[in-house]
Amino acid sequence: MVYFCAWGPDCSRFHDIVDLVIVKDETGDRLFVGAGEEDTVMTTWHEKENLSEALDFFINWAYPTDGCAADSNYRVAVCLDNSEWAATIRHRLGQADFRR
Repeated sequence: MVYFCAWGPDCSRFHDIVDLVIVKDETGDRLFVGAGEEDTVMTTWHEKENLSEALDFFINWAYPTDGCAADSNYRVAVCLDNSEWAATIRHRLGQADFRR
């Protein structure tokens, strides 16, 4: 993972958990290390935005740092227990052009 975006109820808490895992890794096994010193795993949360705005950010702005970009050809969106949100995500990401 080189970029993590969270949206939905309690997304800031989930974001903080991901940040804690990354910080712990920086002082331990260093599994999330980029190609260079300037590379980092980026994380954002979008609790004050609606789903469309969060997806806009994910599609248009959530790009990895340069050293991590070569191995970042995949996007994953996870939706739990809401078929309407899942359909919106599927539709928007299906239309997205992730080429930079």
